[in-house]
Amino acid sequence: MDMNILAAGEGQSLPLGEGATLVVKEDGSRTRGNLMVAEMEIVPGFVAPVQHVHHAHEESWYVLDGELEFTSGTRQRRVAAGGWVLVPVGIPHTFSNPGDVPARFLAVMTPNLYLNYFVETGQRLAELRAAGRTEDDDLRAELGRELMPKYQTEVIDPVAWEQSHPR
Repeated sequence: MDMNILAAGEGQSLPLGEGATLVVKEDGSRTRGNLMVAEMEIVPGFVAPVQHVHHAHEESWYVLDGELEFTSGTRQRRVAAGGWVLVPVGIPHTFSNPGDVPARFLAVMTPNLYLNYFVETGQRLAELRAAGRTEDDDLRAELGRELMPKYQTEVIDPVAWEQSHPR
């Protein structure tokens, strides 16, 4: 095994449907499965998966360009370039690009469990589009509800979550 050195733009590209690109920089094969790092770009208006809770991995974002909006329960917060967000196990979240330019960020997950979720999501979106289905927020939500439980992730209702988990 050797160091993992990648130039800009290098890495395993995973299709994530319209409006999102993901380039895996570290898939966990050099870290005993303990780490996944990817560079992601989402277009303005892109809405990521339905709000969810991870039960087996942490997730973090370092915003490189643009702005992301993070939602946890009913609370929202915008994070601009240079900002960092960590979501520990058990915290509800989702994110979007509310701006008018693409948002680019590093996504870091420990362990690398969720990499296969991205692979499977991209494959399923391609299959559904090939079958004539139009990709939209409803389709991504439907896929999230179907696939997330396989990766120890629970889709939640944000209001119900806050009522049952007072801060």
